[in-house]
Amino acid sequence: MKSLKFFLLGSVLSVPISALADNPFAGLQFQQQRAQIVKEMRAKCGVSLEQSDTEWQNRLLGMEGNKENIQQATQAMQRKNQQQYDAAIKQIKCPE
Repeated sequence: MKSLKFFLLGSVLSVPISALADNPFAGLQFQQQRAQIVKEMRAKCGVSLEQSDTEWQNRLLGMEGNKENIQQATQAMQRKNQQQYDAAIKQIKCPE
């Protein structure tokens, strides 16, 4: 749970404050981005729906190097850079 909190905090801090002030839907946008990454990683890793998103995210974030790759994917998504996003998703390791 701590890992998820740090990930969320880091992701939010990477967004400029002025962008948050200009966009009242910034929180919703972040949730949509997180949901997209979770969906793609579930498909990539073949994770069953029996495991909750929160449990699975914690396992995913527990893998070495995944936090940085997830942050890169989030930043690429914000910049609308599909190539960087795809490259970051490919680098995320599936938990066993």
